[in-house]
Amino acid sequence: LSPARQALSHPDFARYAYGRFAATLAWQMIDVALGYQMWELTHSKAYLGYMGDAQFVPFVLLLLPGGQFADRFDRRLIISLAYSLEWVAAVSLLVFTLSGRTEVFPLFVIAALLGVGRSFWAPAGQAMVPNLVPKELLSGAISFNTLMFTIATIAGPSVAGLTLILGI
Repeated sequence: LSPARQALSHPDFARYAYGRFAATLAWQMIDVALGYQMWELTHSKAYLGYMGDAQFVPFVLLLLPGGQFADRFDRRLIISLAYSLEWVAAVSLLVFTLSGRTEVFPLFVIAALLGVGRSFWAPAGQAMVPNLVPKELLSGAISFNTLMFTIATIAGPSVAGLTLILGI
């Protein structure tokens, strides 16, 4: 068996890898939904750029502290709290959309919440893998984890785009 398959034979790693795949797929889809919502409300390329900034700035500012937290505290708790924050952002986007509101400020807040969440789960998630497999399977686990992240990063916008094409 390949090192990646051997790593997947460890249930904790398999659950983590597939859960991270699902979460990454979801946040990629949320990014498309946020951009689509912003475009529908403003038809402004500038606002789409500002939306990216609203996610990027908190991510960059908090990534190093997020790494410090990952080194000092329970990574499972950090990931859970960060995913919970992203869940709050996703539910907020749903409520905003269903309410029919047209102001864009809430979309920037939602984008910032996503950036904050990612700044904590990214380092905690990277640091989690060595805790889930034996040392000799670490390279396979890391490569599989990276592959799944890459697939989700590409597939998420594709799935969201297809959903938009087929109708919301």
